[in-house]
Amino acid sequence: GDDKSGMKLTSRKVLTKAPQLLRLPTPQIVEAATYLLSYQNSTALVEMDPSLLTYRADDLQHGLEEYLPNMMFRGNQTLAAQMIQTQLALSPTMALQIVRMGVAGGMEERQVSRALGNAGSASGKAAEGVVGEMGRSYKEWKRVKGGKGSLG
Repeated sequence: GDDKSGMKLTSRKVLTKAPQLLRLPTPQIVEAATYLLSYQNSTALVEMDPSLLTYRADDLQHGLEEYLPNMMFRGNQTLAAQMIQTQLALSPTMALQIVRMGVAGGMEERQVSRALGNAGSASGKAAEGVVGEMGRSYKEWKRVKGGKGSLG
């Protein structure tokens, strides 16, 4: 039903579901909460999964505004946010899975970027450009080689 009294967030509920919050700096948690609240203009995500507050706000933002739109919506942030909002109404569990996938994927993408020494250009667009360039170089190389795909 529409009874949201069971969803009411209390500090006890939050800490039961996400005890690791006790170890994190308060400003970091507040930033994450502020971001999540502004992202969907709702507390639904945090109410469903308080552990989202354990992420850094910039990881949440990168995952939900860069990684997810690039992976599922050709870079369209509005469509990605609308889809999460729709899923929150239809299937909150699915919405949460999509959010977690976006955040985890974005964090992984940034780790790989940093590992490659690309810390300055950790955006999906830069990586996309590199991949596109590699694809063009490979196609050109294949054309020159007469279509042979071997490295020999």
